[in-house]
Amino acid sequence: MIFLAVLAVATAAAGVILRSNTRAIARCGMAVAFVVAGIAHLANPTPFEQHLPSWVPGAAALVLATGVVEIALGLALALAPGRPSSAARRTSGWLTAAYLVAIFPANVYVAVAAVDVDGQPGGFYPWLRLPFQALFVAWVLWSTADSRNTGGATGHIDLPTLRLRWAPGPGQDAGRTDTSGPVAMASRLELRRLRDVPAFLAAALRLRRSFRRTPGAVALALGAAPFKRTFWTVSVWEDHAALRAYAGDQLHIDTMRRFRPAMAGSTFVDWPVAAMSRPTWHDAAQRLAASIATEVDGAQVCASPS
Repeated sequence: MIFLAVLAVATAAAGVILRSNTRAIARCGMAVAFVVAGIAHLANPTPFEQHLPSWVPGAAALVLATGVVEIALGLALALAPGRPSSAARRTSGWLTAAYLVAIFPANVYVAVAAVDVDGQPGGFYPWLRLPFQALFVAWVLWSTADSRNTGGATGHIDLPTLRLRWAPGPGQDAGRTDTSGPVAMASRLELRRLRDVPAFLAAALRLRRSFRRTPGAVALALGAAPFKRTFWTVSVWEDHAALRAYAGDQLHIDTMRRFRPAMAGSTFVDWPVAAMSRPTWHDAAQRLAASIATEVDGAQVCASPS
């Protein structure tokens, strides 16, 4: 039941920190629980050795090995790509589920043989633990399954796990220079390699600072999912002229040229908005997903403000 408690706390914390989709939150919670359980195997192996019958050879070595395996599985769950369809994430889920099934007989042995395990109550408690193994298996498989949205033409809707607060710009609706009216822009940029994430994040923050000084810029929100190698922006502008001017700024152009070889794909979309209004992340994600669903080439060159 300690595992269940760690799982519950870790999942709740992931929900607060990540604010992502429920599968990602559940997967992160399970990842933390597995790493903690693995460390417990290494730090205090005695209770885990008591889960094994006396005829099992090398019980101490087996417990240490399973501790290492649990840590590895936890890290695999945490680092698995977060794309809607990911073979690596599914594989980590099936391996973790298989491990949970493999160790289930040890829990059955403790219940049937009424083994006195250090730090655990006896009586009905070992029997109470057994049904939770099915919950853990279902949890792992669900949280690592494909999350592609097949319920509509807009395709998958994903959201950033980390979101910076809106950065205000100097622009005001009253000062717009063309007749198009206020416009919002959303972008989604995916990198090829995880190692490019820190440099791209630093560049995105520089562009964010530049945005705050750009004429005609109203507000910008920056989001990221580092382990997905993906970044999002949502911005509001006085008009299309201000948006085009920022896209043509030398800092923006240099940044896009620098990272273009590192891009796995990018999507951007703009739409009219009411004066000074700020779109929600969900609205931006829906519009990006609709754009992705109609793209002929999913790796278009990005020309949006980052």
